[in-house]
Amino acid sequence: MKTENLKRMDLQKETKKIFGIDLGTTNSAIAIRTSSTVPKLIQIGKKTTLPSCVMWENGEFIVGEAAYEKRYQSNVIYSVKRLMGSDESITLIDGDNTITLTPAEVSSHILKELCKRASVHYNDITDVVITVPAYFNQKQIEDTLKAGELAGLNVHHILKEPTSAGYIYSNIDDSESGEQIIYDLGGGTFDVTHSILLKKTPKVQEVIKNLESYYNIKLDQTIGENNDKYYSRVLGTYGDMHLGGDDIDRELARILLKKAKISKRDIDDEDLEKLILECEKFKKSGIHGSESTISGVTFKMDQEVLREATREVYNKTLHIMQPLFSNIKSKNIKSIILVGGSTKSPFIREWLSKDFPMATVVCSLNPDETVAQGAASVGYDIAGGVPFKFQDVLPLAIGVLVDEERISTCLPTNTSIPYSTSKVYTTLYDNQEVLEVKLYQGLSSDPSNCTFLGTIRIENLPPAKKGELDILLDFILSVDGRLHVQATIGDLTEEIEIENIFSVKNTSELKDTFQDTFLPLAISTNNNKVIELFEKRKIASDEEKENIESEILMSL
Repeated sequence: MKTENLKRMDLQKETKKIFGIDLGTTNSAIAIRTSSTVPKLIQIGKKTTLPSCVMWENGEFIVGEAAYEKRYQSNVIYSVKRLMGSDESITLIDGDNTITLTPAEVSSHILKELCKRASVHYNDITDVVITVPAYFNQKQIEDTLKAGELAGLNVHHILKEPTSAGYIYSNIDDSESGEQIIYDLGGGTFDVTHSILLKKTPKVQEVIKNLESYYNIKLDQTIGENNDKYYSRVLGTYGDMHLGGDDIDRELARILLKKAKISKRDIDDEDLEKLILECEKFKKSGIHGSESTISGVTFKMDQEVLREATREVYNKTLHIMQPLFSNIKSKNIKSIILVGGSTKSPFIREWLSKDFPMATVVCSLNPDETVAQGAASVGYDIAGGVPFKFQDVLPLAIGVLVDEERISTCLPTNTSIPYSTSKVYTTLYDNQEVLEVKLYQGLSSDPSNCTFLGTIRIENLPPAKKGELDILLDFILSVDGRLHVQATIGDLTEEIEIENIFSVKNTSELKDTFQDTFLPLAISTNNNKVIELFEKRKIASDEEKENIESEILMSL
């Protein structure tokens, strides 16, 4: 009997599927890898992508093409990915009815619809890997995990989009050992990543030697000799979470309005959104010319104005890439890998080839599908017990608040992971009794421009003058995405552990049973008072939470 049970357990392990999801700004996709070949995207209706657009109509949520065609209406939300991690509420208005949602709740409806449509081909889609932009901070990652949880999914891994693309390209034959740039321009975000790829080739040892001399990093000399097919390591990443194909559409609309001598103030919001939608359709059509009439005005679109609009966005990506290239010490960039639907633009491919003649522009995989394919490949490896073979970097610096007004960096941007370091600070006041070490994540020394991560509090400090007590901070950043920080003053020690800094998290510990039970009820009955109380509950202390929960129960 025990042997039979073991066989059943082994069979269950072998057949478990972990799907890869690209939760995109403009489109989302889901993929599955069922063998050692490149993963395939699952058909979602007639296409392999689903517009990341949500409409609330007659008390129901409609996701995808139907919502996308009416995205200028007050009951529709799109590009919600740009709001992830923010405290913004999204209000949808359908006639006399309104509903207020968080970005995570809107995203959960996209995930639900994506999995629902894919379930026509694959039953029981519950285990997933979800991708996010490289520059997502901890709060944005938490929102992504929350969206997965609300959609009823078990999120095994949060994967950075450029890392996902690099992962899938490292598995195909036309990638070669050396340095590469991953140029990821999607609908709403842009990331650029500098990485190295080492494959089992006769020249791999020479490549390793060159890389070590350029970057002063120690690489495994047995790479190319053991059973691993490749080794990949991220050296640096930069990006802008508010730059993408959407901006090409808006720039094209701006140019058309200027040519028609119409000010933005002279066109209402709905007509402007209609024009932007027509611009997007023209951009994707591939035709040479088109006309659209909105509010009695005919707008003529051609490839020349599209080229002008695209150039504006491309130039912005070059500006973002400058810090990355200033840190590249060699001249051996082998390839520029194109990722994201906006890189299908022939203009962008032309300009990249011209501006970076030392590298081959690589687009052997569909840029729309690459991120989801990489996530599915990682899911396949996780299900098979294969370790994730990418060595990554910290995209956003982590520091502590000093002098109560500025952030002192402790873990710089592009710190290799895993990593550990120690920093020493001192007290600010005479006879200071309490110490609060406040941790932030971001690219600025101004705390208002960064993400607050948490506080370490030490009480009952021994009496001492300002600056006499040393505060030792130990930082340990592990490969599984956990940041452990310990503060020590004499024999007093306190610590904090922060998860999801950049990568991995199992959501089993994040479940909020009270919210999961009663918030959907409040939403379905349009109980705005209870919805607002849930918002207050998010930032309340434990004692305040109990009072708020009592009020919620009385108001349902």
